[in-house]
Amino acid sequence: IFALLAGRGEYRAYSHEQRRQLWNRYQLATRDRVISADIVGLDLTGFEFYNFTFTGNIATTNFSKASLVQCTFKGRNGSNAIFQEAKMQHATFEGGFFDESNFYGADLRNAVFRGKAPVKDYRDQLMYDIILEGALFTEADLSGATLFSVDFKNAAFIKTSFEGANIGSCSFRGARCEDTNFSNSILGNIVFDGADLNGSKFALAKGTSITWRGADVSRADLSFDYLRPKDEV
Repeated sequence: IFALLAGRGEYRAYSHEQRRQLWNRYQLATRDRVISADIVGLDLTGFEFYNFTFTGNIATTNFSKASLVQCTFKGRNGSNAIFQEAKMQHATFEGGFFDESNFYGADLRNAVFRGKAPVKDYRDQLMYDIILEGALFTEADLSGATLFSVDFKNAAFIKTSFEGANIGSCSFRGARCEDTNFSNSILGNIVFDGADLNGSKFALAKGTSITWRGADVSRADLSFDYLRPKDEV
């Protein structure tokens, strides 16, 4: 499997397109849906992975325009991975570091980012289980997604949709969320401190225990269905 994905061994002379076509046929037939190898830095643009589980290192791997529907990511390192315009509906992320990763234009509808409950370190700071610090989600679609214990510090969500998402125990500290849609979402124990929420929509969202210290909420639509406590904004 690794030789085909990486273009090594008997596949060394194959072009990217030849390997992509071979892989796409292989993945339709195989019952082995686990990729445990470290695939660091591979170019898998346009490859198809339906219902696969990745347990190895995928740092800097390029999944641009790949199909990753119902895939599960259990590896601990996905830093600087590229998921630009990838199809990732119902994908699951179970812990790990995905800092500086690129999800520009990715379809993440009904995806699940499921980490362990955040804990406090020796400085009394919350530590989250899934790290997406500095990640790029501009124009991505996270409608209906479930997110728990995710650190989105300094990430970019410009014109991103979280409509109908369930978001709990997450930090958007310092994130850029201009014109982002949180309408009809459920938000609990969320940190928006220092975030740019200019033009974002929270219409009919349900919010509890949200902090907004230093956040820019100019032009934001804060017409929550309910917000508790009411004086947080």
